[in-house]
Amino acid sequence: MDRDKAVNKVLRDMEQFDLISKDVTGDVKSGEARFFLNALYVAGWEGAKHDSYNNCEKPVIQFDRTGKRIARYPSPTIAAKELKCTRDGLYKAIKKGTFTKKGYIWIYET
Repeated sequence: MDRDKAVNKVLRDMEQFDLISKDVTGDVKSGEARFFLNALYVAGWEGAKHDSYNNCEKPVIQFDRTGKRIARYPSPTIAAKELKCTRDGLYKAIKKGTFTKKGYIWIYET
C-alpha cells in the first residue's frame, strides 16, 4: 500500500473514533497529524528495508533431511544462485523452519 493511501486510511479511522475532526472544507483540521503519520510511514518503510537488507547478508547453513550439515553460504542470495533455486524459497524455509523443494533445511548462522 502506498503512503498516501495508508495515511488517508489512518486519518479516516482517527476521525471515526473522534480522535481528530475536519474543518468546513472537509480537510483534517490538524495538519500535524498528517505530517507525523507520513513521517511514521517513512520510518517504518526504512526500517523494513534495513531489516530486509540485514537478512540478505547473513550467512546461512544448509542441512539435509537427516540433519547433516552440507554447506555454509555467505548469504541466501548466493546459496540460491549456486543451487539454481529461488531466493524466496530459501527465505520462506528459513523463516518457517521447513524444507525447501530440493529437500534441504536452512538456518541463519549464529
